[in-house]
Amino acid sequence: MLQLTLVCERWPLAGSGRIRSGLAALAGCWAAGAVAYLLLVRSGAVPGEAYGAWFTALGAWQMVCYVALRGWPFARIRRRAVRLVTANVAVVACGSVSCLIAEPGRVTAIAAAVVASVLLVSMQFEAWPAVRLGPLPGRSVALVIVAVLAVSLSWLLPLLARVAGVPESEVDGWVTHALLNALSLAVILHVAVWRRWPRRA
Repeated sequence: MLQLTLVCERWPLAGSGRIRSGLAALAGCWAAGAVAYLLLVRSGAVPGEAYGAWFTALGAWQMVCYVALRGWPFARIRRRAVRLVTANVAVVACGSVSCLIAEPGRVTAIAAAVVASVLLVSMQFEAWPAVRLGPLPGRSVALVIVAVLAVSLSWLLPLLARVAGVPESEVDGWVTHALLNALSLAVILHVAVWRRWPRRA
């Protein structure tokens, strides 16, 4: 869904109305996900853990490029067709290469830390203090903050999991759950759903 709405800029569904395009996007993503799962995971061609790691890594790059950096550098490409092709190839390639850095479980945990960090910096804190700077230094500062936070979470949460007695084989899964299903969800609920209730600016 993020690939369709952010990287593809809602093309080709944007012109069909908000409700119809939203339902079509949801149905299309569900169908594509089901087909990919059946062809790759259910058939045994790709291990489920590697499949999940790739999607999480892809999500991390989607968040970095289109939430933290607000579409830069792809937004500088004026021709839409070239921009969309370039953006899709680059994001998918970065997500795929990221899966080579470690075992699937660790890749998933690191990618989850990146997603949570982008949400905290760009959504919860609205890119402060980077937003006070110009476009180029602002994006650079925001990216540095995201990177430092992601590294810190990737290092601290496994330590916390071990202190809490989580079995070693389940540490990466615990970290992923804490970052995506707890921290990231809390940010999305607080900012996007509850509109920062009860402390609205």
